[in-house]
This record gives sequence, structure tokens and C-alpha cells, in this order.
Amino acid sequence: MRNKTGSPIPAGIGLGSDDSAEVWVNDQVVLQVVACRGYGAPNYEQNGAEVTLPAGESRILVKVSDGCCASGFRLRLRDGRGAPLCSRSGGKPLLPPDIELSLVPSEGKPADVARDFAQASYAGGEKVGVSLRATAPTAKAIKVREVLPAGSTAEGVSGGGVLAAGAIIWSLPPATDTTVGYTLVPGSCGSVLDFGESTYEVEGTEVIVGGETRLARDVPEDDPGPGWKSQDIGRSGGGLDLVEGGADVKGLGERVGLTRDELRFVHTEATGDWEIQARIECQENTNRQAGAGLMVRDTTDPHSAYFFVYVTPEAGLRASRRRETAQPAKVASSVTLTGDTTVSFPIYLKLKKEGTNITASRSADGQTFDPLNTQAIGTTGLKLGDKILLGLAVSSFDLNAAGIAAFREVKGTVPPLGKKGGPAFHRGDADDNGQLQLTDAIRVLGFLFLGGLPPACMDAGDADDNGQLQLTDAIRILGFLFLGGLPPAPPGPPSEPCGEDTTPDAAGDLGCAGYANC
Repeated sequence: MRNKTGSPIPAGIGLGSDDSAEVWVNDQVVLQVVACRGYGAPNYEQNGAEVTLPAGESRILVKVSDGCCASGFRLRLRDGRGAPLCSRSGGKPLLPPDIELSLVPSEGKPADVARDFAQASYAGGEKVGVSLRATAPTAKAIKVREVLPAGSTAEGVSGGGVLAAGAIIWSLPPATDTTVGYTLVPGSCGSVLDFGESTYEVEGTEVIVGGETRLARDVPEDDPGPGWKSQDIGRSGGGLDLVEGGADVKGLGERVGLTRDELRFVHTEATGDWEIQARIECQENTNRQAGAGLMVRDTTDPHSAYFFVYVTPEAGLRASRRRETAQPAKVASSVTLTGDTTVSFPIYLKLKKEGTNITASRSADGQTFDPLNTQAIGTTGLKLGDKILLGLAVSSFDLNAAGIAAFREVKGTVPPLGKKGGPAFHRGDADDNGQLQLTDAIRVLGFLFLGGLPPACMDAGDADDNGQLQLTDAIRILGFLFLGGLPPAPPGPPSEPCGEDTTPDAAGDLGCAGYANC
């Protein structure tokens, strides 16, 4: 923009943007907005700032960051009343030749970096291959900074990248086409992984990495196993993903409280005295008050009596209750907690009933628990039936976004919850000596036909991984050793890496009592 009046002009900048934006005037930031929004109404700007336009040429730069869907901006020079900019003398609008506006045509980016995921989504515990391709019309040195999503880490970084402080840095030598990559190890919590903060620098200019920027997690509806049920209360949209040693629970709901609860509840029945405790590894931040914790309920009715102690992303450790199940529904109330109510993950929570009292407590190590609150059961306290529902509860406190919380070491008087872990082993090494040899086939045959000892790790003897120990397992081993046949199924034989049995056994779980060579 060129001010041809010969004097500085006090003015204002009006901005409408979709979504976040920065406005620079002559190398100074005058407006900075972080928001997820649309343009707003026509001839309306959501933000404004005072500026002084010096005589002569001024450069105005607008940077827009697209959060979702449409993208762009509306910019206007205006006076202090929001009207189009006028001269200070007679109130006449400043028009050419007083002011000239021009757009500087883009010469194109000197280089481009785009991200690509090896798959469209990922499951809990699954690793994801990620590649970044840097291209330039002529050979350029490019520095790439890949910021990993919160809670995630990486392994197998290629191209000389260095992982530190939650980011991978590559300093790529001059080239026109270079591809680097890594394997992403996602954290337990998070419905969507967002890579929007990654940048690259070329010829002194920093640019946002393009390509794919969001990767969604698949949360199935796993069967929680004997003694447990998993269901939505008040609103559908939750899920349960069983993992080794626990469960990742996804919950959707406006809140737990007032006269109606909305949550995902993974629960078991209990009578008499009971106890449940769990380690909460992490929690997705869908709302500063989103809740993930332990709950006892009278029924699965949204208006049921309950007692809930839970962690939040930003509001600390909290608790609430509804005294009775009734119609019209009773209003729930918050519960005052004593002691430390800060949240630092991982955190252990416990609910324990003794006689007519239910005590909520917390721990940093799962051994020593500090009481938080005690609720009496009875006519003046919680009105619960003889048979109650006890378990894990998650509510996102958001109608549009479900949140995930990771529960581990769920125990007490409740049934086991979570997938069984097993020792790592080599498939085919039936005699557990760390090698794949003729003696492994002999061990299988001796057990099957001569009354010999079984393999200590039955899964290791199941060379074809069909869930049974059979003659075909010995044939698989011998064929690989002497006839160039297929190797035993994963986890592969030495010198392949050890691993766990992650495939379902069609004929039942053979198991692995122990394996000494991993």
C-alpha cells in the first residue's frame, strides 16, 4: 500500500478470518488471532487494531491457518469508528491518487514439504508409518521440524533426523527431491492425532508442512469379558478398546450431573462390601471439566443415584453425586474433596465400600492411598440398592467430541479387565534353546506320539500358528530347515526379533508358561 498524502495516517485494521490469522504491517505483528471460526457476517470484521500508515510505501502481510473446511480472510482499512478510512481534514474517503493498493503476485514457494501416512486410521497400540517428501524446483537445503502429537513418540527415524523434546529435526542437504520418514508410536489417549504445528525452513522462510495433517483412531466396541458390561448412558457415541492390562474407554456426553447423566460406563455388579481401583494413564482434553474416573451407580438410568470421583484435564480432581433415583429426577451436586486435588498422570483412584460408607481415595503409586471423601449410604445419604453397578466412567463434557481415557491395573473385588499379556518368544523354538533346529521338530513329535515333555511355551511349538500343536508344526519346522519352505509364523524364529502371540487362536489359547531366550 502506498500513502501519497505526504503525512502519516492514523488508521485501523479490521480482520475477518477463517480460521486463525496474523496481520503484519511493515514487519510488525499488529493482530494475532487463534480461533476456529468462519468469516462472520458480510461487511463485518471480528478483530481490529490501531496502526499508523507512514508516508510512502507500507507492506501488509496476512497469514491464515486453516483449522477445518473453508479458509481465507477479509481485511479492511478503517477509522476508529469502524467506517472506511477517511482523511483527517475534511472527512473525505481516501481514494486514489491519495492511496494506492496493490497485490504482490506470488512467485511460488521455493520448496515444499508434504506429509503422508501409511494408513487412513490406526487402532489402539498400533504404530503408524509416516513419510515426509521435500521437493524444490532447484536444489535447496531444507530444515524440517516435525512436531509429534501430544503423548506420542517416534522410532526408526530415517534420513539423519534427530528426535528430541517431542519433535524430529532434519537438516536436509541441497536436493530437489528427498523423502524421510519414521514410525509413529501414538499415546494411549487421543481420538485424533494433529500434526498442524510442524514446519520447514528454506532460504530463511518458515512454512507449515503440508499434506496429511490429521489421523483418526479407531475405537472398537470390544466385549469387556466375563462379569463386565460396557454401555452408553444418556447418549451414544462411546467405545471400549481392551488393551493389555486394562482398557481405553471413549465417552461422549454433555456432562455427568444436573438431572441427567451422559457417559460411557464399563461396569460390573457388586453386593455387600466391595472395592475397585485403577491407574489412569491419561485423558483426552475435550473440555476442561471432562471427567474420567470411578463410579458407583444404582442403575443405568440417566437419572440414577451415583457417586463419581474423577480427573479432569484442567479443573483438577473432582467428585459429584446424585442422592437418589427418582422421577422427577433429582439434581446432582458437587462433592468437596479433602487433601491434594491436583492431577498428575498417572494417578490411581479407589472406591471402597465398608458397611454403610463408600470412601474415595487417591494414590501416586497404587500402594498408599489418601482419602478424599466418604459418602454414607442410607436415608440421609446415598440411596443405593443392595446390588449396585461399579466401574469406569468417561464423559467428554462436549456434545460434538468424544474423549478417550486410559485405565490400567483395574483390580479389587471386580473381575479381571483387559487383554492378557504373555512372554515374548520365538515361534518354532519348541525346546527353548534360542535356536531353530532339528531338535525343535523332535520335541513336538515326541510330545505328540511318544509321551514326551510338552514345549514349555506351547505357542512356540505352534509353528504354523493355527491354535493347535499338531504334526503340521513339525513339518513346518523341517520344511523350513531342509527344504526351503516357509519359516514359522510371527513372531519369527531366531534371528528374528522376539514377540508376543498377538493372533487369536482358533482352537483356544495355547499359552506360554515361560520362555527363557528373549
